[in-house]
Amino acid sequence: MNQAQREQLDRGDAVRREFTVILDTHIDELFEFHYMISSYFAEEAQGKEYSRRPPLGFRLCGIGEPLTRIAVRPAWHYGKKVLDPHSITMETLVERNQGKRDGKQVFRISHDFSIVLTANDWRWTSFSHTNAIDGAERIVEVVQSFLMCRDDVFARSKTHCSICGRALTDDQSRTRGIGPECIKKTRFLEVLSTQSVLA
Repeated sequence: MNQAQREQLDRGDAVRREFTVILDTHIDELFEFHYMISSYFAEEAQGKEYSRRPPLGFRLCGIGEPLTRIAVRPAWHYGKKVLDPHSITMETLVERNQGKRDGKQVFRISHDFSIVLTANDWRWTSFSHTNAIDGAERIVEVVQSFLMCRDDVFARSKTHCSICGRALTDDQSRTRGIGPECIKKTRFLEVLSTQSVLA
């Protein structure tokens, strides 16, 4: 291994350590978020059988630039065709401006990283050294905001439903960030968000 490869490996290790520190510092909030979301997924999936992965999840918007969505969904076991609502995947999808090409703005959507969150642990499953720290900070911001007021996080999405991803077509739906069918599903979250997870 040459010097440049060693330096790159050292930089990657430093980023992983910083990424880990950021998430470990906010682990209680991540576990509270997990409790709320996994309970919702379990309630939605109760008594249902699936032949393929169901479209069950959230698309939560981060704040600031670049535009970021945090995709949150339950684990799916492909071989068994079973949903695991207690193991949650969170991944960052970031839209970055690549400048102009042929007179048009060009955007690239990148997948910065994914983590799997359970009731007592987390682990990363994919990782971009370049943007991981920013992504970790964005996940923490979304989780903290969601725990304080989930409606505000849903309302960040002005064009597509935060739950199903369909286009929002009326002003009321755009204001809340959730379409008319999916708004019925959030009542369960509202009840859970008022319960103490420490009691």
